[in-house]
Amino acid sequence: MSAQADVIIIGAGAAGLSAAYELTSLGISYRVIEGSHRIGGRAYSEEIAPGVWFDLGCSYLHQGDTNPFVTIADDLGVVIGKDKGDIFDDHNKGLHKNGAPLNPGERQAYFTYIEQCNAAIRAAAERGEDVAIADLVDLEHEYALPYLHSMAELNAADLDETSSVDFMAFKDGPDIPLLNGYGNLVAAWGANIPV
Repeated sequence: MSAQADVIIIGAGAAGLSAAYELTSLGISYRVIEGSHRIGGRAYSEEIAPGVWFDLGCSYLHQGDTNPFVTIADDLGVVIGKDKGDIFDDHNKGLHKNGAPLNPGERQAYFTYIEQCNAAIRAAAERGEDVAIADLVDLEHEYALPYLHSMAELNAADLDETSSVDFMAFKDGPDIPLLNGYGNLVAAWGANIPV
């Protein structure tokens, strides 16, 4: 590869690799610069026992109906858990309080709170109010902390930085686990990109 390039891509995570593939398709020269010893960025798998992979960053394909990595996995022959896309469905959530599982009444109270939060977000978005979700939900509720945690994890931002309109525009779908590691999928996908 020439030292000269039209574009310099900083980072060989999914976004950097995507940019490299797109530039290749357009015939534009590029160089990918990565500060780590590996490609993949937040997608990083380690083998913690023979044949047992653990993801240290992202660990499942969100929005599995439209996530392009589902097709990429299929094209590469990487087996993913399409039949396990319900990992975050309510009936699969293990909810605990003070070390003990929530009883049925507590579980119902938790999910009622979640629905109240979602209804408040939906109503604000439908009114065109692009406000932080933190301004719409009851942060004093007994189940606010687990809600804050799950929403921050889902949106990669705290609720005071998460837009009601953006959240409602977010498409839902199955959350598909990667049986042999998300990092391994990204590494296989990016193996042909010079970094």
